[in-house]
Amino acid sequence: MPTTITPTIALHRTEQMIADLASTDSGKGASLIGVYDADGHFTADTVEDVLVEMYEANGRVPSTTAAAGTSLASLGGGDVETIFNLGSYTIPASTITAGTMVHLRAVIRVTDGTSAATLQARCRLGGVAGTVLAATTAVNVATGNRGVLDVWLNGHAVPGVAAEIAWTSTVTDFGAAGTPTLIDAASRANFATSGALVLCVTGIWNGGAAGDDANIESMLVEWAG
Repeated sequence: MPTTITPTIALHRTEQMIADLASTDSGKGASLIGVYDADGHFTADTVEDVLVEMYEANGRVPSTTAAAGTSLASLGGGDVETIFNLGSYTIPASTITAGTMVHLRAVIRVTDGTSAATLQARCRLGGVAGTVLAATTAVNVATGNRGVLDVWLNGHAVPGVAAEIAWTSTVTDFGAAGTPTLIDAASRANFATSGALVLCVTGIWNGGAAGDDANIESMLVEWAG
């Protein structure tokens, strides 16, 4: 026997649907609303998930400090390139496309350079073994010295396994305030932008002694396009 939908039942269901759409509970609200995307700009198909994609693609990593702990482990002469604590940002898969711009600015501070060891900071795309986008000169550093890496990435192609990205960089070598050495460079290469890419800042000592340390004093990643 078919179910009879009375005006009272219909009203109740309508009120429940309105309540579910207005709810902020998990599985309700924006997660119930579908998205028509004929051009395939998003992989998600609900408003909630599309908003997540848009946030990840256009969000900003705020300036942060490393006061809670050391950023580049005291290597004790091991001289191994290491990603700074707070010095890594994962670019989500398929978010760099033609016209996308990503800017990274990192300030690295020597917190203990009493042994006068040589330190070099690098910005890499693809993790600690990835492509070097910018690097300070390897110089003897003292406690309190700062180096700055500014890198601009520009996507030249739709996401793919070998999509071109161009980049420019400005580097301020480690030294006392007011005496920076600026190094400008530009290049391009192919990257697997259809997958996630780790944009990171690394440091490496040469002749580092136990206790030598440096950290990310601040780092900013911002998107445009």
